[in-house]
Amino acid sequence: MSLVELLEKRTEDSPIAPLAPPRFAGQIITVWGSAGSGKTMLATNLAFQLAETSHSVALVDLDTRRPSVAASLGIVEPGAGITAIARLARQDRLESAEILRLGHEIKFQKHKVLFIPGLNQPSRFAEIGSHETTKILELLSSEYDYVVIDINDEHDIDQISLEAGAIRNQTQITAIEKSSLVLGVFNADQVGLNRFLLDCGKVEFSFWPIANRVRSSVLGRNPERQVKDAYHRAARAELKAVLVEDGAAVDQALQRAQPLLLAARGSKLTEGIRLLALDIIDWLAH
Repeated sequence: MSLVELLEKRTEDSPIAPLAPPRFAGQIITVWGSAGSGKTMLATNLAFQLAETSHSVALVDLDTRRPSVAASLGIVEPGAGITAIARLARQDRLESAEILRLGHEIKFQKHKVLFIPGLNQPSRFAEIGSHETTKILELLSSEYDYVVIDINDEHDIDQISLEAGAIRNQTQITAIEKSSLVLGVFNADQVGLNRFLLDCGKVEFSFWPIANRVRSSVLGRNPERQVKDAYHRAARAELKAVLVEDGAAVDQALQRAQPLLLAARGSKLTEGIRLLALDIIDWLAH
């Protein structure tokens, strides 16, 4: 079954939330999407692209299941990170100095990104709930122009810690609620689209749809147009970005533990994320 046929088959069963204007003053951007769609790659590189425009940027790993931003940046000992920051927030003792102390300031060229590592043990998800997440994001959005958040794909309330009275996915639910903009990422192939449409049927928030790993080996000739047309026919909406597959650039970035704009600046994928960053800056400014 082709991409177009798959989308046409699922159109009526998988409504996708329309785009809505920002609801909060703080510029919080959350990257959400299906499992394996490249959320961490996009969140990480988007943060650095935003920082290169001379804006202050914080990158936060709020994936409570598989935090991996630190590993992608070559940070082998990330420290307590979000766990310690959440504890301070819970005690109403969180201040800017503590954020800087527990985070990692990554400098590049004349710019920098503040990175806050995720949970050092996913089983500790109960230590960061809605209250803690709200406090952290309120402080960050008051200190930084943009806060970019990487979350996991799950959105259901599917697991509860009876001891702590915490919902497994409360962190990402709160992050989405507090966001100025949510990016919804999917792999541009039949499996990725099917998975994304299923996930979209479970959510009620608005987002910018982003097609990732767009490649002719799966979509045929002119893959960018193929995926744009297919998505439009299925969702009656426009894709906000089409990110081409560039495995060599991604591998090089991972090997060097650097963002794409440093490891593979000439890549079409790097350019696609740069243009997305500019679109986001323009949209959030109005």
